[in-house]
Amino acid sequence: MTQTKKDPRKVRWTLVHPSFHFDEALAVYILTLFGKVLFPGIEEARIVFKLRDIEGITPEQMRWSADRLLNELGVLCVGCLGERGALFDEHGEKRADGKAACMLVAEYLGVAKQHEIRDLLCFVDQFDRQGHARERAVLRKVDRYSVGLTEYDIRALLRNQHRNGRDDVYLMQWMQSVIDAFVERTRRLIKLHGLVKGCNKKRSVTGDGTEIQVWLIETDEHDAPTVAQQHGAGVVIVRRPTGHAVVVNKSKRADMCAVARELRQREADAQGWSVVEGDTLDGEHSASVPNWDFNPTMGHIFNTDEQKVYDVVPTALSDEELLDMVAGHLRILEKTSL
Repeated sequence: MTQTKKDPRKVRWTLVHPSFHFDEALAVYILTLFGKVLFPGIEEARIVFKLRDIEGITPEQMRWSADRLLNELGVLCVGCLGERGALFDEHGEKRADGKAACMLVAEYLGVAKQHEIRDLLCFVDQFDRQGHARERAVLRKVDRYSVGLTEYDIRALLRNQHRNGRDDVYLMQWMQSVIDAFVERTRRLIKLHGLVKGCNKKRSVTGDGTEIQVWLIETDEHDAPTVAQQHGAGVVIVRRPTGHAVVVNKSKRADMCAVARELRQREADAQGWSVVEGDTLDGEHSASVPNWDFNPTMGHIFNTDEQKVYDVVPTALSDEELLDMVAGHLRILEKTSL
């Protein structure tokens, strides 16, 4: 009899179809992360891709229902044996809703709305339903934390690995590490979005019908400028825990040359450094103020060596001084000059 109650059931084997998809890889990840209570042993369960690979299984047992395989042998089917009543296969005869295997797993475990996996679930589930023609539209709709590796990248990587003939066992292990890295990054970005939303160190610069917001955020996260831009910042000052700072221009209308010159002059005054005659303070490099570099093309100003090749003296300027200086000397480019 099919078990309807969600009683814990011991798992020794996880069965996935050969040449598995992103869908099944994510389902296995969710089971491993959240399924320890309902499926004890899932963390140590061996993943196999054919029933005959299960040690000691008989030809008769290979014909059992998915429910009996799970109850008596500890075989949990993911993305396969839907015709035999498997819990987590969207291809089963009674699956009119068309939900992907990973969504079936997440809903069964009650974690479909967990923030760290929600975007991956939406992408895989909607792509599974809508197919290749809609993949980019689906990605744009669900990729809310679009910094670095995307859901589409993961899917493309897996597809290429299959085409290159990679072994399924190796690929499943590889996909678990890729998904885990994505989930960890998502957790970090969720925290970063919360930090950015709570930012209370802001200035506003207006001109030529344009307003540019200048924000200062205290964090060591390198994605902070991009996240702040998503929330409306045009120029972002990131203050590291070490005291170093980076001024990142995220607006096409902001001219940072005057900011770079004034910033270097104020830094020299605060540090007690003498400005060498003829030193171009708004150039890319300055001999008089060696702890600030300026990228005129991008408009970024660095008080830190991002590659950690050499030591850089932290700025002596306070948060308020940095904010006031950037807002006071930022120039807004005319629309005709874009």
